[in-house]
Amino acid sequence: MAMLLARNPILTAFLCFSSLITAMIHFNVFEDTADTQLLNRIDLILQVVFVVLSIGKVIVVGSH
Repeated sequence: MAMLLARNPILTAFLCFSSLITAMIHFNVFEDTADTQLLNRIDLILQVVFVVLSIGKVIVVGSH
């Protein structure tokens, strides 16, 4: 959530990079995306949402 409130471009880029790293960690821990465990699916969905939001935020902040 801090990523959505940050106005500093350097902080936003750092948060975007950290969300990409946590997505990579997700795929190292849970190697199969066809996992049927509910919490694993929720974690995957949250990681993808944060990556998409952070990249969108970087584009918006960088365009100003």
